[in-house]
Amino acid sequence: MKTIYLFSLLLFTTFTSVFANNKMSVSDVQSLTFDVSEVPFSRYGSYMSLIAQNKEDGSQELGLYDLTGNVLWDAYKRIMTIQPVHAGGVLPVKYTGDPVELKGKTKEGNIHIYYETPRVLHICSQGTDMQLSGNIGGHMLSVPGYPDSYVLYDRGIVLTARTGRINLSPDNEPGVIHLEKSAEGDLDIVVEQYYGDWVPKCYTENHSQSIDKLTREFIQWENNLPSVGDKYLPGKRLAAYINWSCVYEPRENITRFGMAMSKGGMSYIWSWDHCFNAMSLSYHQPELSWDQLMIMFDHQNKETGALPDLISAQSINWRAKKPPVHG
Repeated sequence: MKTIYLFSLLLFTTFTSVFANNKMSVSDVQSLTFDVSEVPFSRYGSYMSLIAQNKEDGSQELGLYDLTGNVLWDAYKRIMTIQPVHAGGVLPVKYTGDPVELKGKTKEGNIHIYYETPRVLHICSQGTDMQLSGNIGGHMLSVPGYPDSYVLYDRGIVLTARTGRINLSPDNEPGVIHLEKSAEGDLDIVVEQYYGDWVPKCYTENHSQSIDKLTREFIQWENNLPSVGDKYLPGKRLAAYINWSCVYEPRENITRFGMAMSKGGMSYIWSWDHCFNAMSLSYHQPELSWDQLMIMFDHQNKETGALPDLISAQSINWRAKKPPVHG
């Protein structure tokens, strides 16, 4: 009996020790860093993501992508390129992501980018101007009564200067928007993705409030996952971020909160991968898991029983059929 008691105590101690080690803290979130050229930077619910491309000089070029998903125009996902500039030239920069913030360092100053909500992104810098470039020339309209806001009308994007100034084209450069820091050296540009009509608003939540709220949300998600041994903890936490950040909020064809395979190359919901996502969520998010399984059946062909090949918010594709792995 004593042996059984000691074994049970050891088992209990080992389990609770592993579980305690798995509990995530704020510092754990900040230390969970990743290369944004390999892992897109996004958040739960969002249809925006940021991906860096590596350049020959070792620096990176950052792109903002729209994932609402017209499958016929994959190249059109890239809304704009985001670059730090100084004295008319582009500054080399290297980015590091963590679950709640994207940070970049240049010789003139630092950049940090974060989500206030799934539809609201902040591009901030201290000490350096920024520029946005891409297929945006001639598509920006000022908002009457809101001199600091501009609508990129064909992409469902509004830019608003909270700190600093938006200069559409000081040198008549096509497809370039300059973001000028304030006299104090700060810049905070809000990028809001809207659907239908944009409703003007005042962005009152500050950086610390947004980061604290998002950190708590991610910690709650990660702490609900099954415990693992210490050597697997980094992998578990990165996987937790990827799964959490790959969820879309309901919109149009996305009838439920749906998990994509990636917010990079495979940014759609596919008619067999959704089963694997349902399995991964079943241990800690049973209702969300059920939604992953059923989201494709919301579009099932009533005559043939077939499921679409893939769905995005703006499109449904029937070009291929997948084996029925749902069982």
